[in-house]
Amino acid sequence: MQTDFMAWLRQHDNRAYALHEEHVNPAFVKMLKTIGFDKCYVRGEGPYLWDAEGNKYLDFLTGWGVFALGRNHPKVKAILKQLLDENLPNLVRMNCSPLSGLVAEKLTEHVGGGLTRVFFCNSG
Repeated sequence: MQTDFMAWLRQHDNRAYALHEEHVNPAFVKMLKTIGFDKCYVRGEGPYLWDAEGNKYLDFLTGWGVFALGRNHPKVKAILKQLLDENLPNLVRMNCSPLSGLVAEKLTEHVGGGLTRVFFCNSG
């Protein structure tokens, strides 16, 4: 039996804040409600978000920087789909991925100043 993940997820859109209040971080939910940010966003494209009522918002926070290219950038989506379809053995802990090496090489080319190494991490 195949599960339609998006249909299942959409069934619970109206429970997002209640789920977070009960199981994740009630203080965060309270803060969002207090400042009027308790929106139900249904779409994200580039630097914009849309809520369930169709209002469009320019997202100046951009996920604290992770959306520098915007949300759902067509080129990024195409590459990710291609990579996922290849079933690559990515994120193997005891291995050197050519992809991370190539990304590091490009970053050092752009940074310049004699910097030759990159440290990849998931936060500051």
